[in-house]
Amino acid sequence: MQARKLLPDSSSRPCQGGAAEAPFLFFAEPGVVRRARPVDYSDQATAGEVLAQSLSESAAMIVANLRAAIGSDEPEGPHQMRVGLRRGRATLWAGRRLLDAEAMRALGDRARDIGRLVGEVRTLDVLRFETLPKLQAAAVDAIGDEKPLRRLEARLARAAVKPRQILASEKTVLDAALLSFDFDAAARFAIGPTAPKAARRGAIGWARKSIARAAKRVFAHDETFEAMSVESRHELRKDAKRLRYALDGFRPLFPGGALEDSYRAVRRLGNALGSLNDAADVARLREFAPEKAHAAAVEAVISAADAIAMADAPKAAERWRALRDAPRFWKS
Repeated sequence: MQARKLLPDSSSRPCQGGAAEAPFLFFAEPGVVRRARPVDYSDQATAGEVLAQSLSESAAMIVANLRAAIGSDEPEGPHQMRVGLRRGRATLWAGRRLLDAEAMRALGDRARDIGRLVGEVRTLDVLRFETLPKLQAAAVDAIGDEKPLRRLEARLARAAVKPRQILASEKTVLDAALLSFDFDAAARFAIGPTAPKAARRGAIGWARKSIARAAKRVFAHDETFEAMSVESRHELRKDAKRLRYALDGFRPLFPGGALEDSYRAVRRLGNALGSLNDAADVARLREFAPEKAHAAAVEAVISAADAIAMADAPKAAERWRALRDAPRFWKS
């Protein structure tokens, strides 16, 4: 079954908020960043209604933040577009058991491909606007001169031109727009009269199973954080994000703060893993500025990033233990 078969029939009612406005966002004022909005549904919602709201919100984030990214060199547009794509992929992963799995997987693959383009822009933005300013003092101390850092900053600005052009290209814009529309089509189908039976049931059972599957991927990682490789820690961070999105998206179904301990623990772990992941991204300076003239500055920045990551590793290990010890409310 192809993804296009998710298009609803004309009797499907529109989703509230989110991608229902997507066709008009391309004509909106550029540069307006759209951040994720809190979910808003009752604890009696059907699985299809929950899925539809999440897909609609991701669709709107994708198209609005692409406009923001094209209209400005500021880093927030690509960042929020990437968040929308990641949230969408997490939703599709959870929703594959409600709608056609092959079609949902195809949408996820398209979101992944666009996400790689946005990710390249985002990585360079982080290096230019966050990493270099933060690590400049330590790098200057190491090499005794700030001029190499200035030259490295200019080199990264030049390296960022091509990824930005690709992101703003006609093909990427069209691909992102079509993906946004198809997310919305899947959302409309999920609440339409021909939606599968699983989508018409109450959402709580689906939510518990989705959270359990996401948690299983997280807890499949080595119990001892120190024993994980750099690659394993990166995969743990990605799996933790998926669990965080699931907990956030299903929050109204678990009143009384039942999921708050787990949500807080997974969020804190993700934050701690961030600096370790930043160190891996900083190592890409060798790729973005391969010239010998930049070698001293590159290695000084990488060393400074590695030192921060090493100092933060115990915090990440502690938060990994805290997440493992948090109550697994979805089993009750």
